[in-house]
Amino acid sequence: MLLRLEADGGGQLRWCPKGAGRGAWIVAGAAEIVRLERGPGQAGRSLRRGQLSAGPLLAQAQEAADAAWFAALEACRRAGVLRSGRRQLASLPPNSAGFLVLAAGASAHAIPTWATALPQLPTPLSAAALGARIGRGPRAVIFVTPSSPSGRLLASLRRRLALGYTPRPSKDGTVGGTSHSASSGGGGNASAGSTRRGAASPRKPRDAGMLRRSGPPSAADSSSDEPSSTS
Repeated sequence: MLLRLEADGGGQLRWCPKGAGRGAWIVAGAAEIVRLERGPGQAGRSLRRGQLSAGPLLAQAQEAADAAWFAALEACRRAGVLRSGRRQLASLPPNSAGFLVLAAGASAHAIPTWATALPQLPTPLSAAALGARIGRGPRAVIFVTPSSPSGRLLASLRRRLALGYTPRPSKDGTVGGTSHSASSGGGGNASAGSTRRGAASPRKPRDAGMLRRSGPPSAADSSSDEPSSTS
């Protein structure tokens, strides 16, 4: 998954999904974005700009990704493809292609045994707030059923997970809570190939490994973790 960057007239990097000007694509991972925040000059070659600066790009990307999956969740609620509640989840047949959305402080017992290996997005939402988003009472876990209506939501959840939600296990067995500070590196679940070590210890900027010039990403780019640079 990729995100598109532009530079404004003052040389400030910003996210821009569509644009007529020159842009660069970057892997939608917390570690990669933090390295760019610390060394914005690595985008200079792709954007053909000299002096560049970067604000809180990771926080901005997370905020936009949250808005995207919230909107997609509402669409799935109307389509009736969401399942929630411990009893309802326990009665579902095993499904290895779903996705779990967790409220803050969700108990591990709220997740059926068959679903523990599924991708999980811990959120800062309380059980009451999470349930309200699907028109229900308090919900610790929402299961997204793979279907045509839920395709957009599943893609949005995977992108949000790559941008750095990190579970914070507690002594009482809860699995909710998040950590996604841009200044500290954004937390663990970054895109494939990135590690927490990479986020904490930025390496020398590498244009070829991170960024490529503007233009719609090809199918190969969309499935690749490291888009190659083009001249």
